[in-house]
Amino acid sequence: MLRCFLLACFLALISARPSWGQAIPPAPGPSSPHLESVLTSPVTSSSHNPSVGASEPHADAHRLAQANQQYLRGEFEAAIQSYRSILEQHPQTPEAYAGLTRVCLKQEDVQKAYEVATMGVRLTDGPTAHTALGEVYFRQGKLLGAEQEWLNVINKGEPIARAYWGLSRVRTAQSLNKQAQEMLDKARELDGTDLDIAKSWINSQSGAEQIRFWSHYLASPNNEDAETRVGLQHRLDFLKATQNQPPHSCRLVSPVQATEMKLLPLQGDGHLRGYGLGVSLNGTEGNMLLDTGTHGIVIGRKLAGKAGILKVSETNFVGGGDGSSSGGYQGFAKSITIGGLEYQDCRVEVTDQDSALVEEGVIGMDVFGAFLLDIDFPAQQLSLQPLPQRPSDNTGKLALQTSGEEWKLDDDPASGKADPGPQEKSSPPIAHEPRDRYIAPEMVNYTPIYHFGHLMLIPTKVGDESQNLFVLDTGSSMSPLSLTTAKGIVNFLVPSSVGIRGMSGSVANVFDVGDVTLQIGNLKEENKQAFAFDLSHLSNEVGTEVSGILGINLLRQLAVRIDYRDGLVDFRQKQQ
Repeated sequence: MLRCFLLACFLALISARPSWGQAIPPAPGPSSPHLESVLTSPVTSSSHNPSVGASEPHADAHRLAQANQQYLRGEFEAAIQSYRSILEQHPQTPEAYAGLTRVCLKQEDVQKAYEVATMGVRLTDGPTAHTALGEVYFRQGKLLGAEQEWLNVINKGEPIARAYWGLSRVRTAQSLNKQAQEMLDKARELDGTDLDIAKSWINSQSGAEQIRFWSHYLASPNNEDAETRVGLQHRLDFLKATQNQPPHSCRLVSPVQATEMKLLPLQGDGHLRGYGLGVSLNGTEGNMLLDTGTHGIVIGRKLAGKAGILKVSETNFVGGGDGSSSGGYQGFAKSITIGGLEYQDCRVEVTDQDSALVEEGVIGMDVFGAFLLDIDFPAQQLSLQPLPQRPSDNTGKLALQTSGEEWKLDDDPASGKADPGPQEKSSPPIAHEPRDRYIAPEMVNYTPIYHFGHLMLIPTKVGDESQNLFVLDTGSSMSPLSLTTAKGIVNFLVPSSVGIRGMSGSVANVFDVGDVTLQIGNLKEENKQAFAFDLSHLSNEVGTEVSGILGINLLRQLAVRIDYRDGLVDFRQKQQ
């Protein structure tokens, strides 16, 4: 099988060859097709956008379209051969380098993707090649480098759809949601046939539109791996199962704008493994691990049975460990009580692996995303306070976030917010629009973070190395490094006797790293007897490089304020 790592010799040979033959520009394509046409259009990657510009040489449009289709169908070896054949005759074809780059990224060979992309920039120095290089930078965790590549393309007036799409990904990670939507809309306007753009854009559409799109997408050949296809199918099944039901708004029914809760220290294997909260589901009590690395509320089947959580659709869980994902289902709780807060009609996920949950369940801190969270670990105290009001906001209503929505204050009672009062019920709901990060005066010294779904990636300096991105994970008892990060700070890795286990089983190949100094925001913390293991699965799932995890062994010494809405955190050292 021909894989990306076999391209090195070929690329070295063509880098010195002159171009020959007359370049043939691609045929024009549709400008804004319906969603179904995304799945059937012969050219579906904006790296071959007909609006690229006449200044870049092009190979035969039909051969490029064929290579694109092979890539999109997951026929990666055939796509590599096709792109290679094009480059043998037209060594300065930027679209072929961009296509090869994306194949390597799909095959999770980031280093080879970088080599291909940089060669494309060196030989063609055009907007298509620079856009592909930005995609590699994004995957490498060099988000500012990716942003600069795409901004340079856009600021030169080049109508490259994927440059706008890439910039929308950075803006989303930066909690600049209005800008992200504008960039995404522009990308779709330039190339409505690009599947990556379409998959991002469809998330802002109605449930009926999402059902139609994902039904067509999953019924067609695609390049998703088996695990991703299973997850997308479960997503589609959930949309179908709930499309004719009233909105499950997870509304706040208790008149509480602020509250405090006591954290429960949870022990495992003789050491602190995390902190928990007492939660009541449908009147059934349970202690749940408080986990910034998890989304929503996840419980085991035993507690789900007691609480009467009925199955709506299946789901799967991917956690730490070298095993496969585990199964489960999604349902709804009529009532959830946490401290002084009561919510009704909230989504809950149920895992088949009760043994993976030391407690009765796990509660992601993103469920409190409409509050300002203040977690004082030494004092074992969680405080929820109102977020700073944006200058343009009316008084918002607080909500428990369990359905993957943007963390927000909103005035729409149908979108998961507090139960409206008698006077408000007669008023029409205000449509939600994405809004950009707001940094209140009292938060100017907070650390901006990158949001990838519910995960918070914190810029973290490791020793004397440049900044990396670490996941803030209160559900992890330890703070491991990735193998890539560890290799950058030690000469050789020594196998460790530390046993690591996650939801997906045990972790093999753990290595000792020694004491490591981490700079997190304005604090320096010593990670004593650090260890490392392969985090590439997490990086591939997130879509950018994860260099390590900030776990409870470091966080237990700190107080942490989190503003999910605006992507801000504040770390404070506490005296014990």
